[in-house]
Parts: sequence; structure tokens; C-alpha cells
Amino acid sequence: MSNLKFFYVKLSCPKQEDNNKFSNLFEHIFHKRIFNFELENIPNNLDNANKKDIIFIHIGGDSSNKRRYFKDNKVLNNYTNGIYSIGVINSINSEAKSVSVSLIGLEKHVTKEDLYFFPQFINNLGASTKGIPNQAGLYELKEGIALSLIEYFRERNLISKDLDIIKNLEIKDKLFSKALSEYNSKFSEKKLTQKIFQKYTNQNSNFSNRNNLQVIEKFVKWFEKSENYKLSYKGIVNRENLYFWDQTYFNNQIFNIDINNKQKSFSKIKNLISNNSNKEWLDFNASSSKGAPKAVLGEKNYLKFLQEFITSSDFEGLKLKFPILEKFNINKFISATKDAGLNYNPELITRYIASLATKPFVLLSGLSGSGKTKLAQAFAQWICESEEQYCIVPVGADWTNREPLLGYVNALENTEYILPENGALNLIIKANNNPKKPYFLILDEMNLSHVERYFADFLSVMESNDTFKLHSSEKNLNNNENEKYDKLIEVPKDIGWPKNLFVVGTVNIDETTYMFSPKVLDRANVIEFRVTEDDLENYFKPETNTLDMKKLWVEETKKGLGAEYGEDFVKISIKKTEKENLKIINDELIKFFNKLQIVGSEFGYRTASEIQTLFGMIDLINPDYDKSEDFLKTYSKNYDFKIDVAIMQKLLPKIHGSRRKLSKPLKLLAALCLTETIDNIFKEDGEINITTDKIKYPLSFYKIARMYKNAIENGFASYAEA
Repeated sequence: MSNLKFFYVKLSCPKQEDNNKFSNLFEHIFHKRIFNFELENIPNNLDNANKKDIIFIHIGGDSSNKRRYFKDNKVLNNYTNGIYSIGVINSINSEAKSVSVSLIGLEKHVTKEDLYFFPQFINNLGASTKGIPNQAGLYELKEGIALSLIEYFRERNLISKDLDIIKNLEIKDKLFSKALSEYNSKFSEKKLTQKIFQKYTNQNSNFSNRNNLQVIEKFVKWFEKSENYKLSYKGIVNRENLYFWDQTYFNNQIFNIDINNKQKSFSKIKNLISNNSNKEWLDFNASSSKGAPKAVLGEKNYLKFLQEFITSSDFEGLKLKFPILEKFNINKFISATKDAGLNYNPELITRYIASLATKPFVLLSGLSGSGKTKLAQAFAQWICESEEQYCIVPVGADWTNREPLLGYVNALENTEYILPENGALNLIIKANNNPKKPYFLILDEMNLSHVERYFADFLSVMESNDTFKLHSSEKNLNNNENEKYDKLIEVPKDIGWPKNLFVVGTVNIDETTYMFSPKVLDRANVIEFRVTEDDLENYFKPETNTLDMKKLWVEETKKGLGAEYGEDFVKISIKKTEKENLKIINDELIKFFNKLQIVGSEFGYRTASEIQTLFGMIDLINPDYDKSEDFLKTYSKNYDFKIDVAIMQKLLPKIHGSRRKLSKPLKLLAALCLTETIDNIFKEDGEINITTDKIKYPLSFYKIARMYKNAIENGFASYAEA
């Protein structure tokens, strides 16, 4: 394999009669049987090629030559240029400038348009008119490109996988790593993967789930009209290409149109297409058929169509099928909180929203009056279209079962369901009926009662994807057909926890509250609120805005200023993230797992999986989280912050116990949070004995340090602090 080379030959239709040799070549190709052929007048690379090397045959030619040569053959007199055959070199005659080959025709020839998603093929095969190679000759292909092309043939069933000349090639494990090495010089690594390859080379790809596909198809039909058609873009303007460009380079935005604001949609799309900072799109365009993609989407084609389309009767008939899906923008919320007089660190906001998107159950713990409930309320108020999408429920000290949240059947009237006055069940039902909108159930002072008693159904349904069993009747209770219930919401027999329902619990620790059990903590992301000296100084500054939660919405309509991002936030939380590049976090998890085992607080698969998701979600929610000056002063590497958050929110909350049980393990855990090995991390009285520059994970380290000090001074420590 190491000595095997790959070559590419481009043949052109002859201008005059050649004793039917060119015609015979086509005849053999169409029979799909192995045949021998003599390639003549090969001017180059003959000394570089060897017997048994693999060769690809591209057949091109000028249209006038085709018509002249095949004047009596209506099938071939306008054949499409492309790769028609693959074979092996039998012998080389350098003096005669000829190569003897054994060839077999592909089941269907491969054109430039077929390879459109893979510009690295086009560049190396010379399909571009001004590319190199362009003239007939023998040209060597790099191994990675050749193997990728062979795998393309096999995936499309263009050649038999048992064909002798290729069946022993080591393709499966090496194909994409080699193709990527050719590809990465111009394109980011994420653009060429096995998944992308399979998705966009599958002839049966199903695009029917895309709303904007209708806009794409209307553009394709517009382009095919004689007055709009351009021969130079033949094969390029089709729904597969347009869909691919939109998804890969424009985040599914250039075919999304808001019928209620057509000009805003048009301006946005025009700006996206003409944005010169979209480097990946510009690189792709430059490498693909003389910049055709950008021209297709430009002012003489797609933008021209779009301007005509949004003023046509066809567009009015679309009704509300194409709302603009605004991409979630955390910076808008951070700015809104400042305007409303809320004093939150952007790092805390990032942790909170990323945690919600990772799993829709978050606990906010910490000092009373530190802003836990206000943050939950602020985000819900900002991102919701109306007050009906969230409710704040004060938990009662007398809650001993699920009825305060899920209600119950009237024992005297079994057609009536008593709904909680706090609106919790109403909210769950509405969330099920409106899956694209986010809904928030905020349980204030969640641990005033035993959580495991009133919240047990939620804990179970959260993991099992089962449903809340509300009653046994086959019909909905509070049926609106009965005038008695016409103002009540109908209650089904059972109902699920919808993906768009986010539950947030706030937690205070004092003599009136209860501790959470490990099974509750294991299911949540726990975020601790602390007020630092810097926080207080910022709060006391005269320029700090007065608290005004009304600034988070439009007063007249109560619509949140960030309501346009609600659907995308739900989409992010449902889709989650690809679990890639996780070796760093996985290695750290193993280290902490070993130390946590000592105190019986090790974690299971669920926690490990949720940490991996959170690791990627932080990047997705706030791509710029690592750009601030404060961040750069605190963390030397951007992934240190993500690891720090994961340890703090998912691993430490379950730790509790006596001084004897915790003192040694807490020291071991603290050591894992440092940049180097240090013997005496703490003094005898529990105070920290190191400088800040030695701390790699500050959130986690200082939490462990406080727990250690509590264990030394009080004989007991837990994550929750009064």
C-alpha cells in the first residue's frame, strides 16, 4: 500500500475521426465490464507511474466537438463531462508516450456538481476551467484525496466493494483522517466528518422537515425560468446545495423569512450573504467553481428573487410558516440585567443559563438576599412572551405530598380536578401545548419542606421520561363542555415533563430548612451564590441603576425584551451538544472520582454524562465567555473554567460529613485544584496556606477550603452553608 500511487487522466472529445477509438471507450464503459485500453499522447509523469498504480479517467470535451464526433449518436452527442471510469495501470511505454490500462466503468459518471460539497476533490481533479490540471495528461493525486474519492464511489454504489483493484485498500479507518489533512488548510475541521459525508452524499436525504425548504424550492423554480437561467451555474442551483450552504455556513438563516417584517428579513439575509467576516463561506466560495456560490446567492440571483418574492402573492400565501429564528444572545441578557439594576457577574449568568440548557433542573443555593430568586425571575421575564410562561411558587413548610404542585381530584365530584392556586399545574399543561416556547417553574425556598416528599414525582419523571399520573378517568377532567368548568383548564389523565419546561429551586440554609438528599443533588446543577467585597463595592457605586424589573420587558404587553430568542433557547436545550474533544474533562473526572470514593460521594454515569454536556454547553451559550479581562486574570486556559464549573456544580454538592470523615479527602480534592503539588495547603486552623497564582480551579478550591475550615472549627461540613 505504501508504494501504491494514484493518477488522474483527463481525456477530451477529439475534433476529428479517430477510427472510433473514443466511441469504443464509451461503449466499454457503458457495459460495466473490465476492459483494456491504450491511453495515447500522454506528455507527462510517465516516469513517475508504475504498474498496478490506480488511475481515474475523466472525460470532458467541447460541446461543438461532441456534436461533430457523435453526430449520429443522439445519446452521446451532448454527454456530460465527468469521471467515468477507474482502473489500474498495466504497462507504460515512455517512448511512445502511452499507458496501457485495465478499466471498468462507474455505474453513473461523477460530475463537478456531484462533488460540490467536497471542494478538495474539485481543486485536485482540475474540474474548474482555469484549474490545474486542465489539459490531457497523467496527473498524480495525493493518497488522501484518492482514497476519499474511492470511498465516495463506494458510498454511492458506483463501484462494487468487492472489485479486485480496490477491495484490499485500507480505506475504512484512514479515509477521513487523510482527507482532513488535505482539507484543513482551507476549512475548519468540523466541516468534513463521516456524518457530513454520509448526510450530503446520500441520494435519499430527507429535507422535508425544513420549513425553509419551500423558499429554497421556489428559488430553484425561479432560477430555472429561461429569463433567469445561467448555463454557468448548471447543476449548482438545487435544493441539496442550497440547504447545505444554509446549514453549514449561515446557521439556517438565509431562507428564514418573517412574514410580519419582510424588509427586516431581507436586510438581515442580505447582510449575512455579503458579510466579509464569514471566512469559512468565503473560503468555500473561492475554492468552488470560480466563486459560483456567492454569485448564486448574490444580487443578480437569490437576492433578486427574494426581493420579488416577498412582494408577491405567493409570499402572502405562506402565512406564518417562516418566522425568523433569532440565535440566542446571552450578551443581550447580561446588558438587560445591568439596565434593570441587577448586579450579576457575567460568569454567574453564563453558568446559570448553560446549566438550564444542560438539564432543566437547577438549584440556586447561598446567602439569603444574594439575588437567587431575582436571577431566575429576571431570565424568565426577559425571555418569555408573556407572564403565563413562568410562575414563582413559594414552597410551604407544610408540603408533605405532591398536591401543592400537581393538585388532586375532588373527592365529592370526580369530574372536577382541583388545580393548585399557585399555577404550577397550569404552567406544565401550557408548556406541553406550546413546545417551542420556554416555561419556567420557580420554587422559592424549595427546602422549607422535605423536597423528597412533595417533589418525588418530578424526580422520577425527570429521569424516566414517564408521565405524571393525575387521575384515572379516561376523559379529561374539568371538561369545558360542562358550563361549570368553562373557565378552568382541562386536565388530562397523565402528562409528561415537556422539554421546554425548566424548574429552578432556590435554597436557603438555616434552622427552619431541610438538607437535600444525594438523589436530589445528583439530578441538579447546584449553583452557589456568594457576595464578594467587589460585588458590594459595585453595588454601592452611585452610577449603579436602581432595581427595576420592569426594564426586562415591554411594559404595555409584558413581552420580554429577549422573547425573540425563546425558541432558539428551547432548541439548544433539546438538541444539546456534540460530545467531542472531551479527553481533558474525562481525565479530570477520573482523578476526582478516585478521591470522592474515599468519602462515599463518587458519581455515576448520569453525572459524568451531564458534565460532558455542560462542558460543551458553556461554549454554545456564551462563545465569548473567555474574552474578559477578569477571566484572563483568573484562568490560564479556557477549559479550566469549564472544568471548574463542573466540579463546583456537580461533584462537590453531595459531600458532607464529620471532621474525621472529611479532613483528609478535602485536602486531596483541594490538591487537584492546584497547578502544582504542594504539601501544606491549609494551616492547622484551616486557613489557606498558598498564594492565588497556584490555584487552577478557584471556584472549587475556595469552596473546598471553606468546607475544610468548617470541618476543623465545627466538627462537621457540607456543601450548603448558612
